[in-house]
Amino acid sequence: MSIHKTIDAFALAETMTERVRVWLDEGDFCWIDSSKGGLSARAEACQAVVHAAELSEAAEVLHSWFNEHLTRSPGVREPLAPLATDLLGAALNLVDWEALADEIRD
Repeated sequence: MSIHKTIDAFALAETMTERVRVWLDEGDFCWIDSSKGGLSARAEACQAVVHAAELSEAAEVLHSWFNEHLTRSPGVREPLAPLATDLLGAALNLVDWEALADEIRD
């Protein structure tokens, strides 16, 4: 049985962008993670954005950071790992990285 649903691509992109925004804003934004002796994940994601010369470069840096960290292989080769990587990559392509980078830079 096939169920066809109408997908609102704009709403999906807004949802994906909002989920990243929520993660970036979640809890205390601590620049130093004392348990690791370095930057917190949120700070690491934002650091290069703040230092980028142009907004388009900042957006690309942020997109790349999330892509690298979310599609990283866990080390154990699962049968669904390639599919998971593809699905995450497709979802990340929907995010409005420029809007998020602009918010971080403000």
